[in-house]
Amino acid sequence: MHDGSVATLAEVIDHYSAGGRQAPLGPAASNVLKDRRIRPFQISVQEKADLVAFLESLTDQEFVHDRRFRNDADPHSARSDPDAHATPIERPQQHPPERREAQRVDE
Repeated sequence: MHDGSVATLAEVIDHYSAGGRQAPLGPAASNVLKDRRIRPFQISVQEKADLVAFLESLTDQEFVHDRRFRNDADPHSARSDPDAHATPIERPQQHPPERREAQRVDE
């Protein structure tokens, strides 16, 4: 999670299905920092597995490992990997699609 408090997508789902972070006084206490729209919800084991699989499918590995976006200052950054010396993937040059003049349709 963005603050490092949970390590996996399954844990993020558990966190939010429990209603998000609770105030130090327990679940009945009011947490003024939590949006009122964050509420506990039920999710089955299969639904959670499906959601995790869907979210993992959104990960763009090429972006994640792109040296241009590495954070060398953060030794724990997922982007500061041991393959930093590797040559970036060469991408074929992409050209914009040809522009065609719109054909006029006479009615």
